[in-house]
Amino acid sequence: MKITSIALYALIFCNSVADNAYHYSAFEKTYGAPVAHYDGAYWFKGKGQLYNTNIDYLFVSDNPSWIFAGVVLTESPVNMLKKIESSRLYPTRFHNTGYEWLGIDGRKMQWHQGKNAKLLCGATFKQLY
Repeated sequence: MKITSIALYALIFCNSVADNAYHYSAFEKTYGAPVAHYDGAYWFKGKGQLYNTNIDYLFVSDNPSWIFAGVVLTESPVNMLKKIESSRLYPTRFHNTGYEWLGIDGRKMQWHQGKNAKLLCGATFKQLY
């Protein structure tokens, strides 16, 4: 299954279940093989846009006990705050914790490499029995 922009919106605003295996497969079918593997994630070169901003990368956890997936956009978190909060499509309000911005819908936004916005849902620990 290829992933659509609507599915990406659903993922980053936590309206879908972040499932590492599912998102890895969907990202691979849509964007090709991962271009990198670091910081506990597989990284895919992005295409398309979210919030009228280019997608630079998509990422998904490489660890079945840590569940997260998201996107890196080509604008700073400061610029993305304005775009997301005023968007007619999937807006949210954010609270700055000093390290990251937390959306009232559960999504997170962080700096990526000091210049771009990284939006994600998840980063939860899954108990393995």
